[in-house]
Amino acid sequence: MLQLFYFCYYIAVGIALPFFPPYLRHLGLSGREISAMLSMAPLLHLFAPLVWGWVADRKRRPDLVLRVTCAGAFFVIGPLIVLRTMPGMVVLYFFHQVFAVAITGLADSLAVERARSGTDYGRIRLWGSLSFVLACAVVGPLLGARDPRGGDVLVPILLVGGFGLTFLASFGLRGHGGREAPHMHDVKALLRDRRFRLIVVMASLHWACLAPYHTFFSIMLQDRGMSSGVVGAAFVVGVIAEIAAFYLFRHIRTRIAPAPLLVVCFAATVARWCLVAAVPSAQGQIALQLVHGLTYGLFWSTALAWVGECVPQRIRATGQALFTTATFGVGNLVGVLMSGWLYDTFHGAGAAFLAAGFLEIVPLTLAVTVGRRLCPVTHDALPPAPPLPESL
Repeated sequence: MLQLFYFCYYIAVGIALPFFPPYLRHLGLSGREISAMLSMAPLLHLFAPLVWGWVADRKRRPDLVLRVTCAGAFFVIGPLIVLRTMPGMVVLYFFHQVFAVAITGLADSLAVERARSGTDYGRIRLWGSLSFVLACAVVGPLLGARDPRGGDVLVPILLVGGFGLTFLASFGLRGHGGREAPHMHDVKALLRDRRFRLIVVMASLHWACLAPYHTFFSIMLQDRGMSSGVVGAAFVVGVIAEIAAFYLFRHIRTRIAPAPLLVVCFAATVARWCLVAAVPSAQGQIALQLVHGLTYGLFWSTALAWVGECVPQRIRATGQALFTTATFGVGNLVGVLMSGWLYDTFHGAGAAFLAAGFLEIVPLTLAVTVGRRLCPVTHDALPPAPPLPESL
């Protein structure tokens, strides 16, 4: 049932990530307005997941709290099908994200417990990537045939449908928290852990550098004359590489420590963003998507393994929420807003990707230096911990 839940949830993500920004642009929103709209998610990540995570740990029912957030995300997003004005969509999207920002972290908290029982986290999580590929492969050509400009009302309809499936799948989930309810001193002890603080900083910087990809990659491709079919194909290739990374991570982790793995991820990402800004052809952009296996798949698996060693079971959901707050909140918010400003200033997304490539040098330097000293010794059987991602 957990695999089914990931499969349903990432159908929604597979529609939102590649096709929702072009839909907003077709409605007449500027780069800054698109950034403002999409910044609702990182803004709410600053506090909402912490609230939901703390409630889940205190009640020791992460499955029940996850069901509540899925219900809220589904029922609130429904009117997006008929809304067309910026103020109305912003208000609606804000309340939708109050619930949606907690879904990934709560689902991962259940996956972590499965992994600690001997199940491979990557083999669970790859079902989400498979549905993402399916959504891109089907929806991209469909939208290209219906409306090459990317403004098809089918986008919000499918998005609402994806969250509906997620809500239904949540009824099959079961899980419980630790035997003891957590206390604030547990959270304070986690925040004093230098290993936890380091991975939070590196992940936040890395996610800020992913913001141009999450918000303006599909827009950039269409600005360069490429169709929705090309956008869908690019995301399909990227997620296939991501699936391979999830599938192979358990074997990779038994041979290489987390810090060197992060060095590989960050170094590959520096090169990737610089090349994305420069390569003009559809074939070149699609080929570069293979690096997504390192930028996201290997990075996410490694980060989760690192965090999993730092967070005690009784505050699993809260620890994941703290990681989410920093990564999807602070890092993503800064990255999304800067991407919108650079897009409008330089009349294209190339500058945002170049800036991301240079900023990525910072987490790369931290992984090479401090990471070698603070790298945790993880259990080979457990690659997991906090949230995911691709965000709406």
